[in-house]
Amino acid sequence: MSGHAFIGGNLQSIEDSAKRLNESGAMAVTTGESTSQAAQQLEEAISSAMESLLTRFEEVAGTLTDDINASHSQLVGSDWQGASRDNAIAIKEHLQGQVTSVLGAATSNLGAEKTAFLTRAGALVESVNVEFKRVMTEVDAEYAQLADASRKTMENLIAADATIGMG
Repeated sequence: MSGHAFIGGNLQSIEDSAKRLNESGAMAVTTGESTSQAAQQLEEAISSAMESLLTRFEEVAGTLTDDINASHSQLVGSDWQGASRDNAIAIKEHLQGQVTSVLGAATSNLGAEKTAFLTRAGALVESVNVEFKRVMTEVDAEYAQLADASRKTMENLIAADATIGMG
């Protein structure tokens, strides 16, 4: 048989259709893999951005704390005497405590935000790796079954054509 016999259609077109079905199924699997890579890249980008933000914030907080400490040391080391000096030192110490507290809370909040972002990104990666890939693998299997059914139909038509040709 040349593969171009006609029994209600062109057998080659059935084979071509079966190949396209296999290719479509393979594309579903490839899509699942590339989507997984994209989700992983998103997670890495979030982690990197949050780490950069935390590092920058810690640098600024460190500089501010150093400035406050230097100012406090200068005030304590001055020749100034009396109640106003003591009040100024107390105010400065209070300010220093407030700044330290605010910076600590801000650093803690940024750390919590980083954890929350990474948790959400990790959940996305997990969803893509498990659910999306599973669905795309099932799509591939369904397309493969359709391709096999198309090929079986073609084989049956060839067998029928051979039977008719012998009769």
